[in-house]
Amino acid sequence: MTHSQTPVNGDQNLDSATPRAKTLRITSLEDVIAQLHQNDRSVREVNLADVTWHDVADARPARTFRAYKGRKHYDGLWWSSTTRSLVGFESLHERAFLLTADSDPEVVHISSQPMALTGPDLVSERERNRIPDYLLAYADGSVELVDVSTPKRAVTDRVQEATGWLRHVCLLRGWRYRLWTGDDPVRLRTLRHAAGYRNPRLVAREDLDIVLESIPEYGVSIRQLLSDLPPQVDPLRVIPAALHLAWHGHIGLNWSTKLRLDTVLHARGADADEAVA
Repeated sequence: MTHSQTPVNGDQNLDSATPRAKTLRITSLEDVIAQLHQNDRSVREVNLADVTWHDVADARPARTFRAYKGRKHYDGLWWSSTTRSLVGFESLHERAFLLTADSDPEVVHISSQPMALTGPDLVSERERNRIPDYLLAYADGSVELVDVSTPKRAVTDRVQEATGWLRHVCLLRGWRYRLWTGDDPVRLRTLRHAAGYRNPRLVAREDLDIVLESIPEYGVSIRQLLSDLPPQVDPLRVIPAALHLAWHGHIGLNWSTKLRLDTVLHARGADADEAVA
């Protein structure tokens, strides 16, 4: 998680959806400014109340990703099946979060380092500067800002104060806020396996059709799916197609269990055109 701030008053834990009203110095978004880095290298300053996720989608990340010898963090770019573009991450922990966000069929947009926010602190006269790690837009129109941290760092006073400020700003804006510290390791491992087949260029339309036509409403195990294939169908092409469909939410499986031959796939009524669109 990244945060930049001036010193603030010490020992209060502000990581809650509704900090105590008597301590708040920020009651509106009037003085909260978002800096959006434009593609022409200019910086556009907008009151956060007027920022939409479309503005963020049209902007560049607020901070560039640099990789160099000796760097302790593992920076990189993730090809997102949601945005059909590269989304940056600054650690393997952030990449794990991207796994969960990119595989969520309700997420319609992901921006990394979406904007730089500046505004008055919650409990002092000082100004706070903040760059959230991610912005997610959902199919229902809702927007969520996400910071990624390890469980150990998430409970420190510095992170609690920074996330408490951003949580309250999101509350005023009508957005959600989340501090992501990790997920079930088995679920992440299964998602990581399926992510290898998320790109539609890696699967054939006819293989998607075969999988969708072979899964009954009550479900079928991968083992049974393979054994029921016609002789002319290559099973090595069917498994990638099945994982591609599962990643995009067109068929279901239990992500919280290890991927095995007895893993059950469930039909969700999608067609191959949707799956590769």
